[in-house]
Amino acid sequence: MTIPRPSSLSARLFLAFALVALLGVGTVALVATWVTTRQFTYYINHGGQMRARRWAPLVAETYRHSGSWDDVRDLLSPAYAPGYAHGHGHQGGHGMTEQPAECFIILSPEGKVVFDSKGEMMGKTLNQEVINQGTPIVVDGRVVGILLVTPEQAGLENRFLDAVNRAVLWAVVLVTLASLVAAALLSRQLVAPLRRLTAAVEAMAHGDLSQRVAVRSPDEIRELGQAFNKMAADLERAESLRRQMTADIAHELRNPLSVIRGNLEAMLDGVYPPDAEHLTPIYEETMLLQRLVEDLRLLSLADAGQLRLARAEVDVESLLRSIADGAQAVAEDKGIALHVEVPSPPPTVYGDADRLRQVIGNLVSNALRYTPAGGSITLRTWADDGWTYISVADTGQGIAADDLPHVFDRFYRAGTARDRASGGSGLGLAIARALVEAHGGKIAVESAAGQGTTFTITLPRTHSPHKK
Repeated sequence: MTIPRPSSLSARLFLAFALVALLGVGTVALVATWVTTRQFTYYINHGGQMRARRWAPLVAETYRHSGSWDDVRDLLSPAYAPGYAHGHGHQGGHGMTEQPAECFIILSPEGKVVFDSKGEMMGKTLNQEVINQGTPIVVDGRVVGILLVTPEQAGLENRFLDAVNRAVLWAVVLVTLASLVAAALLSRQLVAPLRRLTAAVEAMAHGDLSQRVAVRSPDEIRELGQAFNKMAADLERAESLRRQMTADIAHELRNPLSVIRGNLEAMLDGVYPPDAEHLTPIYEETMLLQRLVEDLRLLSLADAGQLRLARAEVDVESLLRSIADGAQAVAEDKGIALHVEVPSPPPTVYGDADRLRQVIGNLVSNALRYTPAGGSITLRTWADDGWTYISVADTGQGIAADDLPHVFDRFYRAGTARDRASGGSGLGLAIARALVEAHGGKIAVESAAGQGTTFTITLPRTHSPHKK
């Protein structure tokens, strides 16, 4: 027959706590009872041995005078009268004192009972263990018998042990009840947060991503609740970003498609002639769509961890100067000074030169777009503790504090200045972050409105510590 296991966690915890409590209390009770009985028995036996040593000389003297146990029987008969014990003085006189009565047993040297004050064991032979507890009766250097003395208090002894056992039993019952109550409360306290967490998970499974749990216990369950709340917040934010990205993609696709459709319909209706002047806007919008699709494909590959990089040692100085040379003409047209600062010896990085060129080129393009005439853009690099740092700093209009945490979000445009006409699709910085993280690095931004912006890229010098 198998015992069914409890289905709920609270029931299993309760049974586990109760079992531990019962085992602990039962063990303590058994040990306490055993030690008490053993030590009390030792006390009784030790007391009997001490009294036997006091009586043995008088019994030996009486036996020597009479040569038999008859006088000894007369000597000891008052000792086992209720409420009395035999006393003797220097002259061997007998006296009565109020002492608890005692039980006397005299054994022959072979262990046979020759005298029993109770008359219950006459003629019996006792085992060696009992014989060893007695006191020898020595007459003229010869052992004629063995004296055993025990207080005739079996009833008191039993009552004492019964009282101790009852006290231990009551203690076991009370502690067991307290343990069961504590186990029930503790199991309920442990399971209650898990039930709230389960309810929140089920609600999230049905689409409610706003679920959060309040866990106040300072333990692993609290850490679990915090991890759940963080996961729920991330999922809610990811879902919001997904919906926003879907709307943004639809918006980005709608504009060029509207231009293409309008121009084609005008040509089909004969309003516009199919010449280069009217085909050029269609071509430009088509290129915009192609660039948008390529950007989305690149981001999806980065998200899936499938972005392939042609990694090699990259000379950062050559990379920065090449990018600066490519942007020099635009900078001169806008009246912007372009600087490159490289230490000696120049640092290197381990990565894909084309992808890094794409990232830094995007940052330089943004800086050129938002830096007014008379401003400057500085490309700087340095190395420290196995890492290479690349920064692109401008003296442009800067980014507002409210917009700064979102500049790497997809399709995010900070302020009205970064509209579609001037700021692109809003995927450039998101792609930059994805490419940097694919190299095992990170990108950060510092900015203040009206004071310029600095983007800093951190990359491994010789190898990629991790790949996302």
